[in-house]
Amino acid sequence: MTETTCSFLEWHSRDRRLSSSVGELNPNCEAKIMADDNITELGYNERGELWVRGPNVMKGYWKNTKATMDTKTADGWLKTGDIAYVDTDSRFYIVDRKKEIMKVHGRQVAPAELEALLLEHPAIAEATVVGISVDCDERPRAYVVRLLGQEVTEEDIHRFFKDSNVAPHKRLTGGVIFCPSLPKNASGKILRRELRACAQKEFQGTVIAG
Repeated sequence: MTETTCSFLEWHSRDRRLSSSVGELNPNCEAKIMADDNITELGYNERGELWVRGPNVMKGYWKNTKATMDTKTADGWLKTGDIAYVDTDSRFYIVDRKKEIMKVHGRQVAPAELEALLLEHPAIAEATVVGISVDCDERPRAYVVRLLGQEVTEEDIHRFFKDSNVAPHKRLTGGVIFCPSLPKNASGKILRRELRACAQKEFQGTVIAG
């Protein structure tokens, strides 16, 4: 990431088989996984925000003191905004961006996890998941692009999630919407915020059953 000026994690050649890991710490770098209270350091395999510290971390944002104070602690820790965990072999894994994480019945749900499962379905070409705010809670909703010539219904996808033993709070209680394409920026990144805004407008003042 830009704020670290160069990498702070390294993926060793001996670990090439572990494609889901983003690597281990570089020399002279520190990292920890922090809870939402910004005080509690979490243990192995617990998900929280990744904080890093080291000589390669930026001093701050140019002429933006507030942004610097929001991003860095007084003792030099950089809040990356990534939800991650570290295993017992000190390998780090990125789950999702903190700002994208949904809170469903008080539990954290990473859209990327649900999107990865959706893309395992043989009839789905693209998919993204956003949270819809309903009654002070969030409901995961999927936007899906079918593969050309393939048929899949919302009921099929709900059944697919159930058969995959997805936890109830991670199921698509906000519904499934099929569309010809997903909105993207110039670099090809899916614009979740546009889908979230459309969904929220649709459900404004509406209570979803279930």
